[in-house]
Amino acid sequence: MTDTYLGLPIYKDKTTTPMILNKQTEIMQCPCCGNQTRFYDRSLVGTTARALTRLYCLHKAAPGHVWWENYKINLKNNVGGAFAKLRLWGLVRYPPEEGIRAGKWAITENGIAWVEGRCGMPRYVREQGTKPQYFIGPIITHREAHAYSFDLTQECVNTLTEVEQWETT
Repeated sequence: MTDTYLGLPIYKDKTTTPMILNKQTEIMQCPCCGNQTRFYDRSLVGTTARALTRLYCLHKAAPGHVWWENYKINLKNNVGGAFAKLRLWGLVRYPPEEGIRAGKWAITENGIAWVEGRCGMPRYVREQGTKPQYFIGPIITHREAHAYSFDLTQECVNTLTEVEQWETT
């Protein structure tokens, strides 16, 4: 039996998935509908982990404030597209009444748990269009996703300082 996350299977590695993708085969026939479609492998890496960290810090500093606009979160280090990718793991959400293009994001309980080190996440998700099809291991922690030494407390201090400076200019 394969483990699951968000109701989708988690495969051990890319060689055990139903489809092995490479540059020549990322456009394939969909096994469900038979149409030609494009699949992408997305990964949890330092850039997306840092974007989630910044959202986490803002959430902790102002828990009553639910939706954070992209421009406030990305101040110095633009992480365009990071939140749309994090959504595939269920780590962030957007306001359903405004849609994904509103540029507003909230961290989910899964996102908080991952940042705080209470759970792991599959490193990869295979996406078709805008929907996750399945996850691919290994399971990693938030700290492991960062490519550099990481201090959550210091990251929160830096984020809140940047927001304060931005709002006073």
